[in-house]
Formats: sequence, structure tokens, C-alpha cells
Amino acid sequence: MAKRGRKPAPNILKIQAGVRRDRINPDTPPVIPGLAEPPVPLSAAARAEWDRILPLLNESGLVSLTDGVALAIYCVAYGRWVEAEGHMTREGRVLTDAKGVPRVSPWFKIARDASDDLRRMASEFGLTPSSRSSLRVPKQPGKPNSLEAFIEGCNRSRKRRDGPKDGA
Repeated sequence: MAKRGRKPAPNILKIQAGVRRDRINPDTPPVIPGLAEPPVPLSAAARAEWDRILPLLNESGLVSLTDGVALAIYCVAYGRWVEAEGHMTREGRVLTDAKGVPRVSPWFKIARDASDDLRRMASEFGLTPSSRSSLRVPKQPGKPNSLEAFIEGCNRSRKRRDGPKDGA
């Protein structure tokens, strides 16, 4: 029987989200750092996504050598989605059959299924806005936080524009 309720988050995501220490499983197997090779041959679009996303996930500590299959599933879904959207762009979303009756392109279902798979797998790696919103990544020395830098820049320009606030 399947487990009920929400799926437990990986320890790294719990730590980054600032979860209490007693909610983190100390007996989780250790993460094996490193970059995996794709376990299956990938289409050109899927391989390009693999090459793009793997270094980003590795830098954030969200992927290990053991995550190759899950990441390959994400990349294959991405490749299918790109292919299906390309076909629909060229051929249209509605096709006419031999009798002249309009029908939905079979590529529409392929694109929809691939986007569902893509969304599910993306949330596993913290790649969606909602899954990322619960993360709290510790500051790294020497790396400015882009949101804080943006807010500071806005505050500086507002101070220059509005002048001193003390009534002088």
C-alpha cells in the first residue's frame, strides 16, 4: 500500500528551508557528490537541458551521482515537450483528417503529458517557483544575494532622488 500524505522532502531541502533539527532524518544515506552521466541516450534537446541544468543543480547542492536517473527523466520529458511543441508550431494544434473533419493534433497530448512529467520532476529538484519558495539558501561569502542587491540599489536611487529626509 502506498504511503499517505505529503512526500517527505530531502534533508538538503529541509536544511535550506530552515526546518527544525528534530524534523531532519539523521539516518539518511549520505549524498555522493559529483556529476552523473546520463544513463540513457538523450535527444539533442534533452542533452542540451542536461548540460544546462546539471551544473546549476550541482552548484546549489541539490544533485548527486545517485540522481542521474531522476534527472534523465526530467530531461527526457523536456526533450519530448520541445519536440511536440515544435511539431504543433509547424503543423498547428488542429489537423484535418482524411474526411475533412478537424481533429486535435496527437502532438497536443504528447506535449501535455510531457509538461505534466516535466513539472513533477522539476519540483523534485526545486526548479519551480513554488518548490523554490520554501528554500532558504545560506549566504555564501563573496557572492551577493541578487534580491538584496536589487533592493539596495532601489533604496540608493530613491535616496538620491528624494534627497535628505531630515527636513534640511
